[in-house]
Amino acid sequence: MWEQGVDYPRLLAHMDAVWTEEGDPAGVTKDGILVSRIRSFKMTNTLHNTLFVAAGGFGGAVLQMAESLAFNRQCIGDIGGVLAGYDTPEPVRRYVQFFHKNFDQYRGVENIADVAVLHSFASMGFNNERPAVSTMLFEQALIRSRVPFDVIFDDNLKDLSACLCSPTRNAWKTRR
Repeated sequence: MWEQGVDYPRLLAHMDAVWTEEGDPAGVTKDGILVSRIRSFKMTNTLHNTLFVAAGGFGGAVLQMAESLAFNRQCIGDIGGVLAGYDTPEPVRRYVQFFHKNFDQYRGVENIADVAVLHSFASMGFNNERPAVSTMLFEQALIRSRVPFDVIFDDNLKDLSACLCSPTRNAWKTRR
């Protein structure tokens, strides 16, 4: 949405999986700022897609695999030479084995969030620079404050009955 107005719901409705080439893989800067692809994972999850991401080579692969495992739909990411049989460092090998051993724990998982951030076509598709910055900063504030949130789109507003307020906690649960 930053560089060009893209209607992701219309585009991704015809796919099951997409690849991202966005920069800034998972990590923490020297100033303690989290860098993450959480937003992209949330968008593709809302649209029932799997997001393929590069696990950044072997140096940062474990952190990036953890991010993908936590936020993606049953996909650990592209970890390169592992599948081709190249010599793989032990931490990466252990993480892949963990993923395979515990794969069933990641099936049928529902996201429960107290907040949803609307990515509307009108604001993201036209004059997208200002809304993109505002949305990104708001989402960053939610991430830093550890507030679980979903990303929703215009079509999600058509049927708000899909969101139920839980009587035991003041949270919205999105049926998937």
